[in-house]
Order: sequence, then structure tokens, then C-alpha cells
Amino acid sequence: MIIWSIGNEVAQASDKTTVQKLITSVHAKDTTRPITQAYAAWVDVSSITGLEDLVGINYAPDRYDSVHTSNPSYKMFASESSSALRSRGIYNNNNNQESSYDDSWAGWGAGAEASWNNVNTRAWIAGEFIWTGFDYIGEPTPYEWPSKSSYFGAIDTAYFPKDVFYFYQSKWNASGPTMVHIVPMNWTNWTNGQSVKVMVYSNADSVELFLNDKSQGSKTMSSSTGHLQWSVPFATGTLQAKATKGGSVVATDTVKTAGAAAALVLTADRASIAADGRDLSFVEVDIVDAQGVVVPQANNAIAFTISGPGALVGLDAGDSTNHDSYKGTSHAAFSGKLMAIVQSTATAGKITLKATSGSLTGSSVDITTATP
Repeated sequence: MIIWSIGNEVAQASDKTTVQKLITSVHAKDTTRPITQAYAAWVDVSSITGLEDLVGINYAPDRYDSVHTSNPSYKMFASESSSALRSRGIYNNNNNQESSYDDSWAGWGAGAEASWNNVNTRAWIAGEFIWTGFDYIGEPTPYEWPSKSSYFGAIDTAYFPKDVFYFYQSKWNASGPTMVHIVPMNWTNWTNGQSVKVMVYSNADSVELFLNDKSQGSKTMSSSTGHLQWSVPFATGTLQAKATKGGSVVATDTVKTAGAAAALVLTADRASIAADGRDLSFVEVDIVDAQGVVVPQANNAIAFTISGPGALVGLDAGDSTNHDSYKGTSHAAFSGKLMAIVQSTATAGKITLKATSGSLTGSSVDITTATP
């Protein structure tokens, strides 16, 4: 626990008597952590002067300056921000899917970069909590049925990161290991000669982009730069970004044109788990071509069988429009990927998960369970 919250956009947010009662109740249990609440755009924040340790503002960045000016002692942060919309691996808005170019957001929100900039340019805003880290079932803004889960997440419901995940990595881990990420995350779904918007997220000094080993130019990052951008005429092959720091290339990202779907590849995040009836291994399933490149348009149905002391407890691909059961034995992929979740039993041994899909070459993965 970092902060206790006594409310989120509640009608009594500015009622000092109610607020004080809630603070007193929290302090009866814990006096070591600060207390806050998240204020909706229409609430008079000045009415609670001096009561709360921290003041959370949901969206409404146009209020940051006025609230700070009226209440300079407030310790402020963005308790909800952005509400940008994106679907993993999708780069246009159609068929109830949202582009991953960070160019779409809910009416009350803003793009990831704009929200970050609203906070980053004000030293008295501590930081932001984006809405949301993960997609979740419900609130499928801006769509209705058949969409059944949100588009707000930096990570989808199957735990696969979307492109914007790497924007936040480049900013929130700015002093960490150098990283670089190309948007789009595939180089397949365009026609020859078509101009493709290519964005790069990085915490490096500069990035040079190459298409089939031919430079598309080098661009420089700065503390205020959200992303670098090129317009690249599409040609099949390899798109690569080389990130430079201190004059040396220290990180690269590569995307390649995929051919026809040929096989499944299973990769477990943990090849050994505890035999306690609770531990989990998340198995990524990729649909790849003959060269092992993920096929971004592949949405094949994939069937599973499991043997040994384990159970298949979840399947998902992060597609907000897909209605396959999370608890079944088959599920359609989305943007070339699917996640299978395997749970141990209380018996030690070897679990084998097998996946098949029509004429594609199947695959399997072994997971060892050991007595804790």
C-alpha cells in the first residue's frame, strides 16, 4: 500500500464533515500512509483545504494550474489520466478496433503523450496513474456490443503489451537500460509503395531507422520528445531501429514482413512452478510463418490438450470483440498471438500442454512442477 484513498469521483467529495470522518476512520487503522481522494472535474477542490495529504485530479489537466495557484501547498497528482484507446497490433480504426498510433481517446481524456506532457511540464504534479494499466472486461468505449472489454490499457486482457507500453517504459524508466520500440510492431499489412507512419519510442540519445539496410535517417531524442517519427514507403523485408547512446548503438528493434501462417510456437514464461495447486505458468502461443516471424493478421482458432499434474485454467488473446470462452479448450488468436494459463495441482511432475490449429504445424511445451 502506498496511499489510502477515501473516494473516487463521489458526490460528497467536497463535504468537509464527511471527508474528515473518513480520514479519522483511516487513521484509526493506519497513520503511516498518506490519504487522498480522486476528484472529478466539476468538484471544488479548495473546499477541503488542509484535510487530505495528497490531492488527486481525475483528467481535467486544464485545472492543474488554477488549482495550484489557489492552493500552492497542495501536493497534487493525476489520479486518473489519458483514457486513450488502442487495440494491440491494429493501426486503423475499423471493425470495432482502435489504432495503436496513440491518436484516439475518450472524450474526457487525451493521448498518452499529451497526458504525460501535462504532468511532466509541471514540477508540482507528482505523477500520473493512467486509465488503465490493463484492459478489463466492460466499458468498451467507444463501442457497444459485440465489444465487451475496454481499449484503455497499456497491456491487453491477455497480458500482451500494446505499443504504448513502450512509451511509458521509455519515460518511466528513462535512466534504466536503453530500449527502443518500433510502431507498428509488424511490417506486413501494407501495400508496396504505401506511405507508412513509423513511430519509435526510446530512452536513447538518438535513433536511426533502416529499411532493408538502407537508412531512413537519424533523429534525436530529448527530455520533451514523446516519440520519433518517419514516413516510410512500404517494401517487404526488414525494418530496424538502432538506438544510440554516448555515440554507440546500444539497443535495436526489428520487425519483418511475415509470410503465410505455417506453425504454432509455445513459450512458457516459467518452465518450473510449485506443485501447490495455485501456481501458474503463462504460455504465449505465436502463429508464425516458415521463417518464424509472427503473422500479424492471423486469428486462427487454436485447440489445446493438457496432460500431467496440471490444468488449463484460462485462454485469451486480448481481442475486445471475441466471445470465445476464457475457460474453454480452444480460442481464436488475435494479431498472431494467444495466451494459455496453466495451473499446477498438489502433485509434483511434468505437465505437457499441446496446441493444434488445422493444417498448421502444432507445438507443445513442458512445465515441471515441484513440491514447494
